[in-house]
Amino acid sequence: MKDLTTILALAICLVYQSCEKHDRPVKNQNQLKEDVAALINTRTQKLSFKAPIAWALLQSGTVISSYQQGFEIPDGNTAVSDESLFLLASASKMITSVMVMKAAEEGKIQLKAKASDYVSELPAAWETITISQLLSHTDGMADVTDNENYKALSPAVTEGLDRWKYLTYAAAPPVYFKAGTQSRYGQTGFVLLSLILEEVYEMPYETLIAQKIFMPLGMLRTHFFTESDVIGNYKPQVFEPAGNSFTKVTPPYVYADFATAGICTNMKDMIRFISALQKNELLNAQSFKRLYTPIEGKSGFALGWQFQHKDGQLMTGHTGGWSVVVMHFPATNATSIFLSSVADESILNTGYQVAEKALAFTRQ
Repeated sequence: MKDLTTILALAICLVYQSCEKHDRPVKNQNQLKEDVAALINTRTQKLSFKAPIAWALLQSGTVISSYQQGFEIPDGNTAVSDESLFLLASASKMITSVMVMKAAEEGKIQLKAKASDYVSELPAAWETITISQLLSHTDGMADVTDNENYKALSPAVTEGLDRWKYLTYAAAPPVYFKAGTQSRYGQTGFVLLSLILEEVYEMPYETLIAQKIFMPLGMLRTHFFTESDVIGNYKPQVFEPAGNSFTKVTPPYVYADFATAGICTNMKDMIRFISALQKNELLNAQSFKRLYTPIEGKSGFALGWQFQHKDGQLMTGHTGGWSVVVMHFPATNATSIFLSSVADESILNTGYQVAEKALAFTRQ
């Protein structure tokens, strides 16, 4: 039997070799896929099941590399594929922000205009908030869950509330700060954006998104959903690690959440969406750039898209829950799309690390 020192030395060596493999410079697309697989396996090895994950790297509308692992349900027998559905969670805001920018291109709204220019009878504390402030999470508005009266409602009631009624509950608590003076991530601003879009296009938000984005791009497996919905044979859910097993959880999304979190999709449709942005088929180049260009004096969010820097390079996109990381690299017009249905911090961290590896590969 090996002594403890030998065992520890062997363990350190194995970890080093594993890290060395997926941290090395990548020479080609096949090696990139191998290293992404090794990174994912290393970073998720503490889970008691193989995490359902789909990943792809696009550049200028072309898939450079991709990888899938696990089963759609961890104890099931349907392997993850490009057709597998995943919850976007807060990454749904990417679609809302693209639609807002499209509305600006079409002359329906102005980003510097006030929300009250498009929606009447807003609370006094909201009247000066601009479209840009809603997109950048600098609006200061409270979330609906800050309202105890809302939290006292039954799920059967909250699930079907229309957007105006939802916003009425969100408007009752005081604002956190004067719009434009600070940043605070929230949901209310994007619900208000969806209401504004409804007003200027004179149709329900979900119909508008289908007509302007989903249908033209052929995103036929992208769906809005609430907590009680079942889509065909698919029940929207995530899997939370629980000891040696997992629990199935359907997020308590409501109708008003369509603009903030209530979308599920698959890798094929996400590739269509991101490819259209990369090729300026959905937005022109200037509008796309405005989505992610950092705002002076603000950190974290541009106009709906998160941003950060890695080795001096801009990474921008959005995360969703603990499971989704979509990161675009403007310098190389490439995007890493990481989808999973496991709600665990290790998955979110892995998604970022995969994006960093993809960024390094595209910069070579």
